[in-house]
Amino acid sequence: MSLYAAYGSNMDPTQMLRRCPSSSHAGTCWIQGWRLTFGAGELG
Repeated sequence: MSLYAAYGSNMDPTQMLRRCPSSSHAGTCWIQGWRLTFGAGELG
């Protein structure tokens, strides 16, 4: 089994149904020991 964690527009059930029609929504949760970060890239 594979799990997919979504954020942003990927949390929209209608959009995800179009993108991944054979997948099912399992629910929402916190994933202990993980965090989502976005890098600013190189400045300069």
